[in-house]
Amino acid sequence: MPRSPYALLLVALLSSSACKGGGGGGPIEASPASLDFGVVDFQGPPLNCDPDEGGCAPTALDLTNVSESTINLSAPQGYDGERLCIDGFEADGALSFGDLAPGSTYRVTVSVCGYAAGERDTEVSGSLTFGADGETALTVPWSFTPVRAITGDDTAP
Repeated sequence: MPRSPYALLLVALLSSSACKGGGGGGPIEASPASLDFGVVDFQGPPLNCDPDEGGCAPTALDLTNVSESTINLSAPQGYDGERLCIDGFEADGALSFGDLAPGSTYRVTVSVCGYAAGERDTEVSGSLTFGADGETALTVPWSFTPVRAITGDDTAP
């Protein structure tokens, strides 16, 4: 029975993707796969989600080396320091977390630390990008909705 050239092409593409780690098969896995901080009250403690006090809604993000070799774990693009803080790191420039052996996990604590003008009461989102040996390996989406009660503001929740 003759095979369709399209079917052969599809099989070749799927095989190629599997070999290259397509579908999220990179050297790093994240748990949780995304960070949904939910509604974050900037009026409550710590007041204004002060980065010096750890921010609001601290969440553990576990990054696991699922490859068979040691990798150098990093966040090559840094992170959005206007909205997030990562415990022990500054937002400026690339972050280096060091070497991570196969099967090992590195825990990062991510918190909400701010929002930009006009973002109150609307969902804010972005992503954290992590690298292995200088190559982009994983993107973790994040989101939150900043709220804040302001005296005399009828739109405050």
